[in-house]
Amino acid sequence: DNIINTAEMATATLSGTVSVIGTVSSISVSSIVFKQGDTTVHVIATNLPAIVNNTWTLANNSAWTSKLTQGDYTVTINLAGKNSDNQDVTGVDSTTIKVDMAPPVQPTFILADDTGA
Repeated sequence: DNIINTAEMATATLSGTVSVIGTVSSISVSSIVFKQGDTTVHVIATNLPAIVNNTWTLANNSAWTSKLTQGDYTVTINLAGKNSDNQDVTGVDSTTIKVDMAPPVQPTFILADDTGA
């Protein structure tokens, strides 16, 4: 649902599928960028997830989850590889996630005196 709440933050992962058009080899995730509006909140440039069977998964780690507070974020995945002529190729994709750290609204109960009616 692309919404991460307080309970989910401790186990949240991000993942995606890479579709390759043409001949590309050695494709990898080169960075993952978290932005809130136009502000870069966090960049992951090391210990990046591997692409296995065209899928990558960023494991839960407080290094990135601790940077996310209440609000909407754009997560951008940057890819790099080589084409059949051994030239560098790049790709980029992004998605929006929402972090909802607000506690649920508690119901209000109004007790009335028993009038016997």
